[in-house]
Amino acid sequence: MAIVTALSGGIRSAVCPRIDTGLYGEAMPLLAPPGCPCNYTANAAFNRCPAGYICSRQAARSVPNDYFFEPSWEQMQAACVPCVQGQYCPDGSLGEADEVDKYDCPAGLFCPTPAEQSACPAGAYCPPRSTQPTSCTHFE
Repeated sequence: MAIVTALSGGIRSAVCPRIDTGLYGEAMPLLAPPGCPCNYTANAAFNRCPAGYICSRQAARSVPNDYFFEPSWEQMQAACVPCVQGQYCPDGSLGEADEVDKYDCPAGLFCPTPAEQSACPAGAYCPPRSTQPTSCTHFE
């Protein structure tokens, strides 16, 4: 929650662009900056979180109440927060703390960062939440 902490320190307006809630379609930004209001809608066409981040209503509740008087926070009521190592969060990911395991990197793949997912190479194995492949000869 370091991003939310920074936002409560008064730098939110410098980091998060104002969103004109009257705009539609191509006039809206495609991706929301980390820590800023995001569109908590499945398959959102605009203002979704970038890869490696998740749009969370729970995180938005941690933002001081006075920010909710701004139209973008009032309408979106969610914020982009970082996913953790061992997860894969493509852009547009959304969810809450009690359901983040749905973004766990699956077995047979490895996720070096929460924004990247790669196939496990031949001669290695990748259990769930792998951040790097493990050589099959590692234990010999």
